[in-house]
Amino acid sequence: MKTLVRIFVILFLLLSVAPPALHAAPAAAAPTTGTPVLPAAAQAAGATPTWWATAQADMARAVPGIDPAGISPTPNWTRFSGQAGARLGRASSGAGDVNGDGFDDLLVGAEWYDNGEVDEGRVYLFFGSPAGLAAEPAWTAESNVAGASFGACATTAGDVNGDGFADVIIGAPLLENGQSSEGRVYLYLGSAAGLGAAPAWTWESDQADARLTCAAAAGDVN
Repeated sequence: MKTLVRIFVILFLLLSVAPPALHAAPAAAAPTTGTPVLPAAAQAAGATPTWWATAQADMARAVPGIDPAGISPTPNWTRFSGQAGARLGRASSGAGDVNGDGFDDLLVGAEWYDNGEVDEGRVYLFFGSPAGLAAEPAWTAESNVAGASFGACATTAGDVNGDGFADVIIGAPLLENGQSSEGRVYLYLGSAAGLGAAPAWTWESDQADARLTCAAAAGDVN
């Protein structure tokens, strides 16, 4: 009987005392590296909004090697269409280096811009430079077709003719030329002077309501 009592006592003690590992404090989280910290003076002065600091931290974690502290919370360049409802910036994209000066250029679309035709659309090209983007566009183009929404899409096409200058493709998804909202895409070639005044190539879907527009450059697929 005494032996059974001793066994029960030993079992009770073993079960009531948890292994050390179960009571160990959790390991401290590893410090996040690469997260920028705003200077105390800047925080006190409110120079940089809290959301920007958070965005910088997210970028540092998402893209190894990025220096988000070099990205300004205020724009270095802005542009307005000067026309109500034009929707400037609805589409914007790098154009590549269309004039071969070593600096990338920018395309900006205003798909509902009016200039003789309602909602015909307009696209602007701004050259890059050591100082950033030019204040005024080096080139503009319009569809001259009412309701075409030219510039709903505008992007680089790569160098489609291999001349060393980037080319661009622009979409007008609501253009009608025999079919309702069939859409049309335009290709403009780059050169030392910039983009050509007239498209070098156009294409339509020839199907009602297809709303053909541009897509990303495919590169040299063959």
